[in-house]
Amino acid sequence: MAFHYEQHKNHQDSGSFWTSYSDLFLGMSVIFLLLYVTTSLRTGTDGYRAAMENRRLTQKVEDLENQLKTYDSIRKSYLQSEASKDETQIYNELMDKLTLLKEETKEEKLKLRRAANDNAKKEEALNQYQQMIRNVINANVMAKTKIRTREQVITDQDAEITGQAQEINDLKVDVAKKQDAIDDAENKLKEQLAQLKASYKAHRVTQAVYENKVKALKAQSESTIASLEGQIETTENEIKRKSAELNATKNLLATTEVQKQALAGEKAALLGEKTALEEKTAALAGERAALQGRNAALAGERAALQGKNAALQGENASLQGANESLQGDIESLQGKNAALRAQKQFLEGEKSALGGKLKDTEGLLAKAQAERDARRRIAKDIIDSFQKAGVNAKVDPMTGEVEINFGDSYFDNDSARLKDQMKEILRRAMPAYSKSLLGDPKLAKKISSVEIIGFASPTFQGKYVDPNNLSPEGRRAVDYNLDLSYQRAKSMFQFVFDERNLKFNYQKELLPLIKVTGRSFLAESISRNPADTGNDFCETHDCRRAQRVLIRFNVDEKQ
Repeated sequence: MAFHYEQHKNHQDSGSFWTSYSDLFLGMSVIFLLLYVTTSLRTGTDGYRAAMENRRLTQKVEDLENQLKTYDSIRKSYLQSEASKDETQIYNELMDKLTLLKEETKEEKLKLRRAANDNAKKEEALNQYQQMIRNVINANVMAKTKIRTREQVITDQDAEITGQAQEINDLKVDVAKKQDAIDDAENKLKEQLAQLKASYKAHRVTQAVYENKVKALKAQSESTIASLEGQIETTENEIKRKSAELNATKNLLATTEVQKQALAGEKAALLGEKTALEEKTAALAGERAALQGRNAALAGERAALQGKNAALQGENASLQGANESLQGDIESLQGKNAALRAQKQFLEGEKSALGGKLKDTEGLLAKAQAERDARRRIAKDIIDSFQKAGVNAKVDPMTGEVEINFGDSYFDNDSARLKDQMKEILRRAMPAYSKSLLGDPKLAKKISSVEIIGFASPTFQGKYVDPNNLSPEGRRAVDYNLDLSYQRAKSMFQFVFDERNLKFNYQKELLPLIKVTGRSFLAESISRNPADTGNDFCETHDCRRAQRVLIRFNVDEKQ
């Protein structure tokens, strides 16, 4: 920012100019202050962060050192007191192999380092020879350049001498011409004097005129002679100066010639030295080729050693891994040993109690296995009996739960009345079911109850009902369908155990075991929109199956 005095010297100072500059300086000072504060805070933060990181790393190093000390003490303690002979022997062999590998690796590294140092020294010597050759070549080039320069100087000086000699000759010719002019002027003066004398003698002119003319002629002659003599003197001075320059140039030429001869001698010496250096370069090139061949051989040896070193490192890593695995096993065994020691007393204390519990568990397991086997046998008998009786039913082979397929003759909506086809199917199904259930006295003792469970579809008053709906309307639907499902199970119970409708073996034995329950539609888990109608629901879902009745027997585990 510059202040132009010429632009403002005639202006009146109103104060606004300097005020704007003071505001600018104030703003800049505030900015620099903020920058200084920011830099100071950042520097302090970085220093604090570096100190914290240094402290953390120091603590980490101390922790690692403590861990190493702890591990070393545990290792020594385990090897001295707890490790078996085989483990100790394996550990010692591994340590010996690791030590041997370290020594071999160290020796190989030393050999490679010595070879690398030798190669580096030879390469440095070769570089020095090459630098010497470069210096000689550069000196030769410089000498040639100097010789060419001297020759050019000599040529220029010869030309200058020739020019100066020509100038001297020209000046001499000019002097001769001027001397001739002087002689001519003197001759003319003599002739004029002779003529004046003759005129004077012949009384052609008066004595005064004669004397005036003689004086004029003498003055003119003297002026001409003086001018010519001045020119001659100037020319002679120029000749002397040129002669002096010519002598100086000749002396310089002689000096240059001497320098030229010296440079020629130096050139010959440099050529001889160049020849010697070229021979030495050829010898060095041969030595370099030999060194390169040896270097290649050393590189091959180095590659082989590196491969061997890599193999040794791999073996070392494998041994270290085995060592770490062994150390891990040692630590694991130590932990397990401590845990086993801690658990030994506890296990010994609970051993007797567990023996009794084991017997109880074995008894329960045997009962559960017997119950499962009984259920499977009964379920298999029910399946076989239904097949013989021509009853289409779904029987769970694991639990024996029966779902009779009534075909198209399920309960009507909002009805618990058995249809004729349903009654006909029950007349064939129940004798087969009771025989399978109670025909074997051993299995019959295990039957604790037989449930007849009724279900209903999740519809109420022509609409779908969400089974999870707990609103008053949903509760009314649940209550209604709960009643309906119970009535359906009850209708089946009344039909089966009414001797006017049906008589079969084990009918009386089966009656006390019967339980009649209704599940409504609480077992359904279908998610539908409550606005859908019952017809919409039944078009996509099997409402008849939702109105099913299941028969399920239960086994008493105590029997």
